[in-house]
Amino acid sequence: MTCEACRTIAPFVAKDYELAGTYETIGNVRTYVTGSKTATAGIVDIFDVFGFSTQTLQGADILASETNSLVVVPDLFDGQTLSHDCIPPDTDEKKETLSKFLGGPASVSRVVGLFPSMVEGYQEGFPAVKKWAAFGLCWGGKVG
Repeated sequence: MTCEACRTIAPFVAKDYELAGTYETIGNVRTYVTGSKTATAGIVDIFDVFGFSTQTLQGADILASETNSLVVVPDLFDGQTLSHDCIPPDTDEKKETLSKFLGGPASVSRVVGLFPSMVEGYQEGFPAVKKWAAFGLCWGGKVG
């Protein structure tokens, strides 16, 4: 079930927004990296079922800038995402699509299995980071 705000308020995206970060492969996972690679604090931003959306990446850029942190956004679905058309799941077809996605690419048990290699990659790739935090957006909150 989605909240009223998620269903009715359009996400804010600055017109012609240019991303501040880059994409890297870390722990065998394609990852958006933004902020200072010499920061002593790192944040893992776990997106929702819609993946690398512009507003999510823009939010990661703002978070990195405002907190002087390194922010990483891993692609936990290996490039697959759920279509916005599936929300709300108010038809049998949408329910089936959502169920397949949550049981496949977005399976929490599958995704949690990716974390050991990602954490190792973060530690190796960003040795200046001494403290890590994680948060999730919607679906990502179940994992974060």
